[in-house]
Amino acid sequence: MVWGAIVALSAAQVIGGVLYSRLLFGKAWIRAAFPGKTEAQLEKIQRESFHVEFVVCIVSQVALVMAIHYVIGPYLGVRSVEEAVKVGLGMAALAMLVDVCHCAFSKRSVVGFIIDHLYNTCVFVSACASFAYFG
Repeated sequence: MVWGAIVALSAAQVIGGVLYSRLLFGKAWIRAAFPGKTEAQLEKIQRESFHVEFVVCIVSQVALVMAIHYVIGPYLGVRSVEEAVKVGLGMAALAMLVDVCHCAFSKRSVVGFIIDHLYNTCVFVSACASFAYFG
């Protein structure tokens, strides 16, 4: 479990760093998440609260990895990476379906929704595959 957890947590950080970078979807996500904010305003927001968000993300990802380990191992009995990928895709689909209503009622950007759920899908699949492969 230890190697699976380490790989899953590391993968989540790398995936987030790549997907939300300015080279991939970062600019589109920032425009969707912070409509109307200037670059200077965004930099100020980041300086004031980045450390808090980062800690919250790490804590939530640790909890997620622990939950995934429990679900795919003893509960679902996943034994192969292929099965784990299918479970990860299923988890991501369920998470997306639950969030559709929130997105609709909060008038959240569809672009932000898609980027966030692409990240979620990658994290679910990589975490499930990590546990199936590394244990």
